[in-house]
Amino acid sequence: MASPAEEIRRQLEESARVKQSFSNELIGRIAQFAEKSAAALRAGGKIVFFGNGGSAADALHLAAELVVRLRTESFRADRCRKRLRIRTHFFPPD
Repeated sequence: MASPAEEIRRQLEESARVKQSFSNELIGRIAQFAEKSAAALRAGGKIVFFGNGGSAADALHLAAELVVRLRTESFRADRCRKRLRIRTHFFPPD
């Protein structure tokens, strides 16, 4: 059984391998998303992340990361923070 430090190292190395394997197409799509998102925020628009179950947690995480990042950069994060809303809905099964 691996020690906790060895397991952490293994997981970090695996994560690095995955990120290094990103295709040029995927990197281009990420860059395009960033450019369009920045343009929308500068124009007073918004970015909406959503999901269901674990994807909802991912969406919340992405929104929080964006707000924290904007708070430390030149963009006025005040507008973004005011618009960060968390909505949860429960629809019982039929």
